[in-house]
Amino acid sequence: MIGYMGFNIPKPVTSPKFYRALVDISEVLRMLIRPESIGDYKEYDSALEALVCWEKSHQAEISTLNSPDHPEGSLDPPAYVGILYSVVISLFILQDPLFAMKHSQQENQAQALETNGDMPSTHSGILEILLRALNIHIAHPVLFARWGYLGRFSEIIALAIIRLTSGFILPEDVVLEEQSHVVVNWKMRCMITEERWLKILALVGQNRGWEVVLDLSDEFVDEDEELE
Repeated sequence: MIGYMGFNIPKPVTSPKFYRALVDISEVLRMLIRPESIGDYKEYDSALEALVCWEKSHQAEISTLNSPDHPEGSLDPPAYVGILYSVVISLFILQDPLFAMKHSQQENQAQALETNGDMPSTHSGILEILLRALNIHIAHPVLFARWGYLGRFSEIIALAIIRLTSGFILPEDVVLEEQSHVVVNWKMRCMITEERWLKILALVGQNRGWEVVLDLSDEFVDEDEELE
């Protein structure tokens, strides 16, 4: 996603909600990693504002993360959108230590502008959203092992969870809180190697914004090129 140089994806007037959600979340991602670029969401002042707008427009797609009926099955559209949304949320968390607070403020402001006051709230469940996405990997390790990029998504989400709950700390100081037991379960059930786990922990204390996730992907470039 980060390596994708285009972002100017054709947008038909009538398109499936799944397609629209993917196009729109790519616009939010573009605003986060290329804030000077111009795109569909240029009317918003910040990537955070665009994110809250996306959440409002696609609440149905992110309210639940449905998983395949069988471990070997493919992800259904809501689950895939939910995972991508969780990755983007993770990048926001890594970019700004105050993201959760700012997201809450932005969402409250958007709710205040709603005439009916019925805009659904997400700020109380950012951690829950990330944990649910990680649970899909736990439930379907075969699928995630088959497609390496899904495993890397999980690593990014796990990194964001640790950063969100622990802040910037050294790897040896990481103590997973009770609410992060899903991360421990993920490491065990999905057989995350000690090398990969230590690499994730090493990035927790690095204040390089979202770009820290590039360190999780470098060694997989050749593998992806072979698949192509």
